[in-house]
Amino acid sequence: MPRFALRFDPVEFEAGPGFRLPAFRPAVTVSVDGSSIQPYCFFDTGAPLSVVSYSVARHLTVRPVPVSDPVPRFVRGVPAGQVPAREFLSWEGLPCGLAELTARFRDVRTGQVSQPVRWVAKVLQVPSPLFSDNFVILGMQLLSDNAGTLHIDTQPWGLGGYLELP
Repeated sequence: MPRFALRFDPVEFEAGPGFRLPAFRPAVTVSVDGSSIQPYCFFDTGAPLSVVSYSVARHLTVRPVPVSDPVPRFVRGVPAGQVPAREFLSWEGLPCGLAELTARFRDVRTGQVSQPVRWVAKVLQVPSPLFSDNFVILGMQLLSDNAGTLHIDTQPWGLGGYLELP
């Protein structure tokens, strides 16, 4: 399985006057599906689903997934209420569709290429002003559906790690 080195992009929040809270976003430097585009790809470990920007989705094979309204929610297999489809199918206030995608990830630095990776994601239906509409937020479902590994550890110089995909 190819390993894709993680880099940790710093993000700071000013929680109050004089109090900055540093955080780090684990990211990979990849092109997607043999295209020349190199979207900003980073993990959100709190996100169950990935989010693919409008511009990036135009370069991928996207198969829409029908969504019921409301969307039943389950926690550990037990019904836990419902979410309106409009709320489920939005990201940062922007409308999304749910889709299955298949793509290969190519490490820009090493040239390693993954096998075709299949995952379900929210796909933006309009361009986003964030990250110049050139991003993929990688959710945990990408790992679970593809037997992937996200390895993060601390090193003497800071955070380190890798993404491993088939």
